[in-house]
Amino acid sequence: MSMIESLEKTAYELNRWESRKNEATTAELTEILSSIAEQVELATEEFIRLDPDPFDDRHPSYAAPSCSLGHVLELIVDQGYFLKYLVDEYVTESEEIEVCTVACRLLIDIFPALESCPLFADLTSDDPLVKRLFEWAGSSDEPISSYAIGVLAEVMDCQDLATSSSEANGKLIPKLLVRLHELKNADMAEHKKGKSQRHFSMFSRDGKAQKRSFEHTGMDNQESTDLGRKPHSPARDGDGPRPLPSIPSFRLAKQARTETNHFGEHSNNSWKEMEQYVIGTYPIHPLSRSMQQRLILSYLTPMAEYQEFVGITMEHGAIGLILHYIDDEKTEDIRLSFAALRYLANMLCSKKFAMEFLAARGVQKLCQVHCPSVAATGVSLCFFYISYFEHIMEKVCTFPEHELRNLVSYALWLLECSHNSSRCHAAIFFYYSLPFRVILDIFDQLDGLRRLLNQISTIDILHSEPDQSMMEGNQFVNRQCIRKVCAALKKYFEAHLFQKVEELRRSQARGNDKSLVTESPAYKAYNLDPDVIQENIDFILEHLPLRLHWKPVNAFIELGGMKLLLQLLAIASPWTSYGGKLETIRCCLDVLVVCTTIIKGQLMLLEQVALATDLYTPCISIMVGFAEGNILSDIDIQKSSLNVIINCVCGPMETLGGAVGRYRGGGSRKVVTTKGFNDILQKMWDRVRYNNGVMVLLQVLQTKVPITHADQIRTLACKALVGLSRSDTLKQIMSKLPLFTDDQLKLLMREPVLEEREHIKFCKYANQLLERVTGKVPNPMMDHSLSDVRRADIVAQTNISYPEKELLQLIHNHLVSKGYKESAESLQREANLPEKTSCQPMHPALPHIYPSGPARTPRMSRQLSHPCPVINITAPNRSSQSVIPTTPFTPVTPAMPFTPVTPVTPVTPVTPVTSITPITPITPMGPIRMNLSLSRSNFSPVATIDRTNISPGVPGRYNQDKDLHRSLEPKTDDKSASSDGGWESNITLDRIVKDFLRKQHALCPNPVSTIPTMSIFEPHRCPISRKKGNGPRNFTSRFFKNQMNQRQNSVIGSLQDRKFIYSRFRCMHCYRDSEDETLTSCSFSVNGEDVIVGNSAGIVKFCNARTGKELLSAKCHQGVVGRTEMSRDGKLLLTSTDWDEPMSCLWAVQNWFDKRLSFPEDSHIEFSKTTLDRLVGTKEETARIYDINTGECILTMHDADMANGYTNNRATFSPDDKLVLNDGVLWDVNSGLPIHTFDKFNPNISGVFQPHGLEIIINSEVWDTRKYHLLRTVPALNQFQISFNQTGHVIYGARRSVDENADTSVQDTHLESTFRVFDAVDYSNIATVDLKKSILDISADPFDCLLAVIENPGIDDTGATFEANVCRLFQIGQLRDNDEDDDEVDEEEEEQLEEEEEEDDSTLEVLSVDNSGDEEDDRSGNEDSDNADVDVSDAENEDLDDDILFELADF
Repeated sequence: MSMIESLEKTAYELNRWESRKNEATTAELTEILSSIAEQVELATEEFIRLDPDPFDDRHPSYAAPSCSLGHVLELIVDQGYFLKYLVDEYVTESEEIEVCTVACRLLIDIFPALESCPLFADLTSDDPLVKRLFEWAGSSDEPISSYAIGVLAEVMDCQDLATSSSEANGKLIPKLLVRLHELKNADMAEHKKGKSQRHFSMFSRDGKAQKRSFEHTGMDNQESTDLGRKPHSPARDGDGPRPLPSIPSFRLAKQARTETNHFGEHSNNSWKEMEQYVIGTYPIHPLSRSMQQRLILSYLTPMAEYQEFVGITMEHGAIGLILHYIDDEKTEDIRLSFAALRYLANMLCSKKFAMEFLAARGVQKLCQVHCPSVAATGVSLCFFYISYFEHIMEKVCTFPEHELRNLVSYALWLLECSHNSSRCHAAIFFYYSLPFRVILDIFDQLDGLRRLLNQISTIDILHSEPDQSMMEGNQFVNRQCIRKVCAALKKYFEAHLFQKVEELRRSQARGNDKSLVTESPAYKAYNLDPDVIQENIDFILEHLPLRLHWKPVNAFIELGGMKLLLQLLAIASPWTSYGGKLETIRCCLDVLVVCTTIIKGQLMLLEQVALATDLYTPCISIMVGFAEGNILSDIDIQKSSLNVIINCVCGPMETLGGAVGRYRGGGSRKVVTTKGFNDILQKMWDRVRYNNGVMVLLQVLQTKVPITHADQIRTLACKALVGLSRSDTLKQIMSKLPLFTDDQLKLLMREPVLEEREHIKFCKYANQLLERVTGKVPNPMMDHSLSDVRRADIVAQTNISYPEKELLQLIHNHLVSKGYKESAESLQREANLPEKTSCQPMHPALPHIYPSGPARTPRMSRQLSHPCPVINITAPNRSSQSVIPTTPFTPVTPAMPFTPVTPVTPVTPVTPVTSITPITPITPMGPIRMNLSLSRSNFSPVATIDRTNISPGVPGRYNQDKDLHRSLEPKTDDKSASSDGGWESNITLDRIVKDFLRKQHALCPNPVSTIPTMSIFEPHRCPISRKKGNGPRNFTSRFFKNQMNQRQNSVIGSLQDRKFIYSRFRCMHCYRDSEDETLTSCSFSVNGEDVIVGNSAGIVKFCNARTGKELLSAKCHQGVVGRTEMSRDGKLLLTSTDWDEPMSCLWAVQNWFDKRLSFPEDSHIEFSKTTLDRLVGTKEETARIYDINTGECILTMHDADMANGYTNNRATFSPDDKLVLNDGVLWDVNSGLPIHTFDKFNPNISGVFQPHGLEIIINSEVWDTRKYHLLRTVPALNQFQISFNQTGHVIYGARRSVDENADTSVQDTHLESTFRVFDAVDYSNIATVDLKKSILDISADPFDCLLAVIENPGIDDTGATFEANVCRLFQIGQLRDNDEDDDEVDEEEEEQLEEEEEEDDSTLEVLSVDNSGDEEDDRSGNEDSDNADVDVSDAENEDLDDDILFELADF
């Protein structure tokens, strides 16, 4: 019957019932309901013939849209009152048994459509319907009893109802089990009478039963492995033809129709006769004996989930019943076998039942269930539950090998040829069973990896564009299959990893004559905990031979598995509606972690993967994206992707030879340095670098949440940076980053998120990173930055010298103080010392070094707070003098102890001859300890440790482990030991004095390696070099000195002048749009007399900078004018907008606007620097150079492989117009080729050229344009949109920020309320000005006299916007006069401004001025730093003429 006929018939019967529902007799009503049920049953039979997935619980209209069942059920369910009558009137209240019977039958038919219908949602155990169903099921006659059981089976799927009805269920279950035995015995008796032939006898030539075994059915490496391969023809021999293990059920009909003579002499091989034995039928009316048993099993299936019924079930022989039903020799109905297998799967959740089932050889019986058939799908679910419990699988693994081989073969067939649900169940079975070595070995022997991989390689969503017509249910099924297969692949490779590590460890044990590592038992599961897996990965990276052929990984790569998983990772992120997306991605990444332990797997990440048609992405960029954590915020995904990167960049520079266990005799292993491997490492470093891996790792290194995983994430990021730091280029870049220059890494080491073991690992890798970048072995007990290490290196290389007579004089004075007058006189005579000397103070308070004043800190104050040794020469005669330290000499702080190297008898100290006035320091920096046992070549102030001052309980300090402490203990030389076990002192007075002087030298702020002879009596201080061009600190002195030196063509103190001038800003004028439009951009004309403003209406206006009078205006765009720029000759004007074409235009400006060129797609455009013949425009990552005369595009600059993808990319010319910087890539204009890609450390700012052309500033990084080295980082420039003044000596900048309250129709991205002024020479901060309003644009005039700022008032708490934006003009180099009340503002404008805006004008404040370039500029007096705040006035500087200030602006 066609679909239309079925729908018409059903609609007719429903209309007939509608018209006769209140008047129909029992017979008529029964006939109407039976007719409707027959239509549903016919459609159900048609639906079953399509071989649907029996575990697919979707509505039939979604599972099979072409079938009439779904449409018939929708037609019935749409008649809501019909269902209400059916349940409430006919089943619950009707007393006519015929009506109740046919109503229950119809309910069973339409149950597949009632899942979303709340028909039974509110049922309770006391409901009349439930009580009536239990009554019919337990004591009534057929067929009402079986139909009631079928209805109860669906109703009891509700857990609350099943729990509340446990008593009734406990009484009904034994009755039904007894009834099953009776029905089974009746079937067996019928079989014995020979009334039925075994339904699979047509597969055997002699009609006898043929035992099925996959071991002999061709399930090997050559047959039935691909879905598209045709099965082999059966062999005509005495054993009969093979079963059809390789024919999928959905192809069986076609196979039967096309190969009519496939079974030789048998003519009953047509699909019509096989259908009931492979797919089954639906004999609900008239009710057959097999259908009765199916309905009973459908009720027992949900009841098997409750432990209280397990005992009852086992007492009544449920295992025997199940084994009978799954035996194809004893059961005709294949759907009855499927129902029994569903019941068995739920019963296997009980460990006791599972053990009994294994003892009854149930697993062997499962492997004999014929396939293809619907029952085989039920077997897949049973395999899943059997493998779930580890101890059950251990029992299974003790089976004989041929039985295990049959089990794995059957599971592989299910994985390859059955329904989608059985594929998922089979994949889960392998997920739990592959950790067992015996299963893993058989899986590899049967080519299981290829069969497992075939399940996802043939799915359409991986090979085509997402089809909008594809139903959501089909997408879910495909994604679910991918998820389970990826999970099985993960366990497969983790098991092989464990196996390989065991093999390598046994090999090492044999080579090193150690105790052998025992092999894990074959029936025991491998330990695949995450910690063990990570340990195994680290081990195999270090010990796996370079050229070793690791079969599973190599086979996986050859089959295209890695490429497939990478493609899956690239397309799986948008699966927002799929709940298993995160698990799928985690499993894929875990597989890649194992595969990238070998070089062949790492090389796969150097390739590109296809995302869509003509769209490719680098594989390593996928890993970097997941490691960043912005694509998917999942910790496990982030850790797995970081591990993949670590495997690629942290490979050993030296690895083992080409075979396992290739060692030399005596336990030493043979190390081979392979040039090819180092080349691969270099490629991996470069690829990670080009895909912004360094930026991502630096960001991840700052992770603080979640606190339970933050330390582990930091550890992985730091470990990856350690691997990257082996690259010379990356090491140079890292050395300039704030992570080292600003001691950020040390701060992370001192402040763990959680005090756990992971932080210990982080500190370990952080120390390694410091060692690689700084080149020095870091001391974890001391805080030091890169500058400290360099200073210490200079001090260590300094040659210390001093006048020897001073030392002799010191000894003479010491002898006199001790009373050894004869020795002193002898020394004075032989050394020709002055007869009468007075020892000068050790540290005199010289006025030129320590200026007076309570607020000043002495330069040498740290020296005076530390102990210095006093030498006591105890020599009875001249020939046996020895020099040893005795007691500490503490002229300032006697409480400081000093431990001598050699124990001696203490001598009572005598008061020194010369008294020293102690100078108490303000900020002591800790004691100086002299390490006298170290030679000069080994001396390093950083490595000196004062263990007495290290407190393990001090917050912020990190206590290293014992091994790290032991590595820092001073090593003793064996040569210093005497024969009698004592120690001979090798300390000399010369070494003591040199060490003392070296400590003084180490305290110098800027130590130099070449110094003059140092004095013992006078404190040492290295000369402080003054910066070139520095002049007097007082501005007046500098100004008049420059006037006198005009003939020398040099300006003294230009840096100081810039700091003095550009730290002063006075509001001169405020301009608001006369048309009440929002101002959005500003710039100046070439003569500096006019300010050019653009507004939100697309209008550009010229206004006089002094008076604010509007001179010229024109509508240039339909949208917001985001930028304006005038040419150097003042004749052309560029305008740009953020949306609406044309996005940029070139105008000729005289007395009107004349459009010359339009650039529809370029959102940013600017002139060339030297000539006016070219323009450079920017569209996202693409830059184009245009001829300004013709408007033609001369050159297009875009390289997808090198692009950095900055969100605010703006292409710009170099000062000589030979280069273009676009998206962080440097391009050669003449050749049109990219030259270099600068590393990306921020997502927004693309960078600009320094006006002198030798440097490029990208965010806070300053790069050299000649060698492409990172010169420095300026953290103060982070996220600043910067511009230079006309001379290029001053930088104006405002930080970018997203204002959530801003009007998005005007401009999405705003700047903060403060702007900063920087010195472009040394990048020091000159001033920070807070406007207390958001900044939209900032621009300086060509003569550095005026500064224009567009202010955005923002939005108040109520959501209402303030007044329109204001363009505020500031005079540069002038302070605001506090005595005037805004006299600069005209009276007309003052009436228009509101009181709130006037208050804002008076709050202009310069927050800070950084004069840290000279350490001595902080002294009081007439210095520039006194003018840091506009509220601070200098009487001397206030009297200066304004013309002098503007004259100095050119300096």
